[in-house]
This record gives sequence, structure tokens and C-alpha cells, in this order.
Amino acid sequence: MSTRDKYHDVVKQALLAEGWTITNDPLSFSYGKVDFRIDLGAEQLIAAEKNHRKIAVEIKSFIKPSPVQDMHEAVGQYEMYSLALDFEDPQRELFLAVPERAYDSFFQRPFIKAIVKSRAIKLLVYNIETQKISAWIK
Repeated sequence: MSTRDKYHDVVKQALLAEGWTITNDPLSFSYGKVDFRIDLGAEQLIAAEKNHRKIAVEIKSFIKPSPVQDMHEAVGQYEMYSLALDFEDPQRELFLAVPERAYDSFFQRPFIKAIVKSRAIKLLVYNIETQKISAWIK
């Protein structure tokens, strides 16, 4: 998809506020003759380890009339991106960024919790109004 998510800049600002450096906007790469475009790539120096932590963030707004449709798309992208990163950039952690309002309601439903758990989806929960990260959920 070539268009940015509605809350792309919100998540970008939230990451910058937490000391992340945006390295790719978007993070584009090819693997197995397939092109990928993950919304953001970022890294952060971990002083205690003298190492860089690298992440990729796929941003979702969950604003469609059906949150199930949003989830279907998000899980499919997450699984494809995760597998591709395992081969192309295995040090980089993939996160699915979701708005706090969606996390507090839709993501608390038992079936949605089961999907997140069974697919080992890492979540970055963001607050639209404050442009801050509310939670990192692994």
C-alpha cells in the first residue's frame, strides 16, 4: 500500500519523544523477489549494552467500519513482514502500532487476544491526542 496511515505522524512523533531515531520512513526492502514497505524503521542506542535496538513498525488506525476487517489486514501484513524480516533483517523487532482506543476495547475481546497471543504479535499502543506511546506489549 502506498498511502500513509492516518496516524503515521502521531506514531513517528511518539517514537522520537522516547528517544528513537527514525532510520527509514518507510522501511523498504526486497526478499524472495517480493517488495516490502513497512511504515517505519527505527533504532535506539541501549547505553547499558552499548548496542542498538532496531525495530520496524507497521501502523494501523482501526477506523474502518469493521474492526474485524482492520484486524484481518493487520494480521496478514504482520505475518508476511515478520517472516520476511526473519530472513532479511533478523535483529529487527516488528511491532504492530494500534491506537489506545482500539487496544482498550477491540483488543480486549477474547478472540482478538487469542489471535495476538497465538501469532506472537508485538504491539505498540499509542495515544492519538498526546502523541505518546502508552504501552509496548510483547
